[in-house]
Amino acid sequence: MPIIFLFRSLKKLVSEKERDVASFLRMKLNPQKQSSGDGGCLPGTRKQVISDVESWLNSNDVSNTFWVSGGPGTGKTALASTIFQTVSNSYESHDCAN
Repeated sequence: MPIIFLFRSLKKLVSEKERDVASFLRMKLNPQKQSSGDGGCLPGTRKQVISDVESWLNSNDVSNTFWVSGGPGTGKTALASTIFQTVSNSYESHDCAN
């Protein structure tokens, strides 16, 4: 199924049924919980970059892209896992995930 068709169909269904997009996607896609295999960043590390990402997430007047680069083994995946867990926990605590 072409991705544009999927998005158009999704937009039509969501607007017709006036559903919350996140709830609708969870119901239709049934995503698996992310395993905490890598554990994310160690406590107390990468505080500045995590703070920068959180500021970016909470700002409406910035680019839609936050670029993280680095060589192999520098912690990009750990950083992404940490940010994902932080955002997931935030949504769950505000009851937006259900």
